[in-house]
Amino acid sequence: MHSSFVQEQAKMLRQGSVMPHLSVNSIRQLVIPYMDLRSQKEFVSSQKANLIAAERSRVAEKLKALGYQEEVIQKESDIVRTLVHQLRPTLLNIDLQVKSISRIISQKRLGDLQEIVNDENSEMDLELAELISKPKTYPLSEIIAKLETDAGQLNDVLGTVNKVMTFKLQTDDFEVTDICDFIKRYANMRRIDIDGKYTVDVKGEPILLKINKESFTELLDQLRRNAEMHAFPSSHSKNRISFSIRQNRERQVAIIEYNNNGRPYGLTLDDFIGAFQKGQSSSGSGIGGNFIYRIGKAHRGELSLREGLKSGFGLIFEFPLI
Repeated sequence: MHSSFVQEQAKMLRQGSVMPHLSVNSIRQLVIPYMDLRSQKEFVSSQKANLIAAERSRVAEKLKALGYQEEVIQKESDIVRTLVHQLRPTLLNIDLQVKSISRIISQKRLGDLQEIVNDENSEMDLELAELISKPKTYPLSEIIAKLETDAGQLNDVLGTVNKVMTFKLQTDDFEVTDICDFIKRYANMRRIDIDGKYTVDVKGEPILLKINKESFTELLDQLRRNAEMHAFPSSHSKNRISFSIRQNRERQVAIIEYNNNGRPYGLTLDDFIGAFQKGQSSSGSGIGGNFIYRIGKAHRGELSLREGLKSGFGLIFEFPLI
């Protein structure tokens, strides 16, 4: 009915100037050409074949792209396996040496010893001395206990990293955890490492998630190391890392917002999660963002980047609620 051949006939047959129309008799005079049924079927078959061919081509391109991604993931996994193989013997040796030092400290009762900090400001003006922060010292027993814990966990962490990079976390690796309480405990556990260089604020409500604690600790460690290396130019009491935890019942997800108030990132999410990609001014390895992304994916999570910030850096994690 919309072909020019039919439209021209309608113009010739219509009646009325104010409201042009076609009468029933006029419509009966319209000549509408059409192919016979056999020709119609042949036409439909040819169009169907063209559409199927186009769709197959599109799917083939997608499969090719997926194959490339699989190849990249496999290469990255091979690198991790090599690192695990090379580092594990050395880390086992470090673990044994730390345990030996711990036994000596216990036998000689040296646990209460602390680092001696020379008071170079003793003759300084009192008002000026108050403005200069003194380095904090911790008992030797507390420092060696932390070192022993970290050294003892390194082998487990290497295994976990290998599983995360190859997406091989098993169902048994996860346990139900209050994620808000977990991050608060993490911040307290890392207070010696932080040593007043910045503050870590954790706010939110109790939310239960299924997580692998070892790999999730690695995720938080990587966020903290990224802030130290790239966001904060120097130690300062105003440097801040914050976690905000909430849930969206309608979408059935837990939302963890991470922010720091350091230098802006200036790159895209693809840059951040791409393995061995980094900014020109970065001194890092280029794998930290990819590691964070993989751990999130292993927990069935989604990651987004707060792009365009004039200052600071922000990530938003979403994990499915139990």
